[in-house]
Amino acid sequence: MIHLFTRMTSIMLAFGFFFGCSTFKNTPERQAPASFDEMSEVQIKQHISSIDEQIGSQPKSGKLYLQKGTLLTKWAQQKSWPSKRTALYYQADKALSQAERLSQSKGGIATRNGIDQLRKISWSSEHNQGVQLWQDTSTQAEKRRAAIHFENATAIMPDSSTSYLMASRAFYDVGEFPKAIGELERARANISAV
Repeated sequence: MIHLFTRMTSIMLAFGFFFGCSTFKNTPERQAPASFDEMSEVQIKQHISSIDEQIGSQPKSGKLYLQKGTLLTKWAQQKSWPSKRTALYYQADKALSQAERLSQSKGGIATRNGIDQLRKISWSSEHNQGVQLWQDTSTQAEKRRAAIHFENATAIMPDSSTSYLMASRAFYDVGEFPKAIGELERARANISAV
């Protein structure tokens, strides 16, 4: 009798899980980021301008800054060369930092979770691309490209000590000593002592 109850409960949980996932996937909120992926550069610029106007009238809206940061990271990820992404990631970090400051209240938990998730995904993408290039190459140009990926990772997540260290090593290996030192100085300025 207990085994029958356990089996029935398992089937009900599995059905509920699959039903919940299929319903969750089709909600309009979850479809918005997919549409960001399909936007052209011109559309992204227009959308960012529209958000900037909304921010002008609603300067305390953390969600607007999160939307802007999301668009900036998506735009950066559309760029094929990592050096073209860096400035966009810095702008995204600025928008996301403002969203974090504005979402410190209890009601801002969803916004903070969205910020954390966006930063982690973007950081992981850039950092892992840098690691992959670093491990698979021996040319100076590819090592420099890896260094830029690490620099991008620090731009989107300024408290990532690993990315600063890897960027510094990569710049050092290609003979860009001032940039290597600059990465370590940025690390010292951006990472609080534990």
